[in-house]
Amino acid sequence: MDVRNFTEKFYEKYGNRNDKPVLFFSPGRVNLIGEHTDYNGGFVFPCALNYGTFLLIRKIKGNTLKFSTINFNDDSEAELNGLFVNTSKKWINYPLGVINEFIKKGIKLSGLEFLYYGDVPNGAGRIEI
Repeated sequence: MDVRNFTEKFYEKYGNRNDKPVLFFSPGRVNLIGEHTDYNGGFVFPCALNYGTFLLIRKIKGNTLKFSTINFNDDSEAELNGLFVNTSKKWINYPLGVINEFIKKGIKLSGLEFLYYGDVPNGAGRIEI
């Protein structure tokens, strides 16, 4: 997905075209050699992929965290009222965990709008036994 289309989806979801979101990209990676050897003193050869996870994020007034993804229909919200506990909405547990670490460090946060998109195929790297 190109950045313009992704940004347009953000505005469709959250409105307010006058306040632009910030874009982040985290590439996927693959280890050509060295699975689990890096922490055992062995050689590793990881490399980044063109596939990965995109995030548009924007600060908003209030204490509401709004999470959405293009990959599936599962929007969610959470209030900034202290530390978070694991939720049944599995995909937002990771960003909530990151936010917990900011809170533990005493970093003051306000409301945020998140829109995620990943182009790594779902289940990639997972082996069914």
